[in-house]
Amino acid sequence: MSRLKELIDKILIEKESRVKELIAIIDSMDDIRSITILMFFLVENFKDEKIFPKLIDIIKNEKYKTRNGSLVYLCGEYSLYECSQKVDFFLELLCEHDGEVGMTAISILFDASSLIEFNSDNTNRWLEYLTNANKKRPNNVYIHQAIKLLIPDSPIPPPNTPKIK
Repeated sequence: MSRLKELIDKILIEKESRVKELIAIIDSMDDIRSITILMFFLVENFKDEKIFPKLIDIIKNEKYKTRNGSLVYLCGEYSLYECSQKVDFFLELLCEHDGEVGMTAISILFDASSLIEFNSDNTNRWLEYLTNANKKRPNNVYIHQAIKLLIPDSPIPPPNTPKIK
């Protein structure tokens, strides 16, 4: 039994070392395609507390702002629980981005909704944020989907929809 424990300990140390090594390689790169490939590899093969924060850091990086839909998707693949703890981050993404990034952010919120902690502090903060975002972009469908999900009794009206003749 002690031999088995030694083997497990050795594997865990090796795993931690490899994750650190891959994250260091990612930190030295500028090519978003290569970064994304390595992040997919990490998410698919490891569960390590350094991976999710690294995803968030890359997504927040201004250099990759419009090219990170796949990385947003990886957040949900890594851990919906972790995503449920970052509602404000995903709201910011869906309010600022159309297309793939916004769609992926709202999808993650829907997928993680059963894990999200709803309380008056959170919902008031989210309502204020979404109300301000809605004033800037009143027809952004992602904002309205987030409102419907997080604040179903919201006073914010739905977006104007074009009439079909």
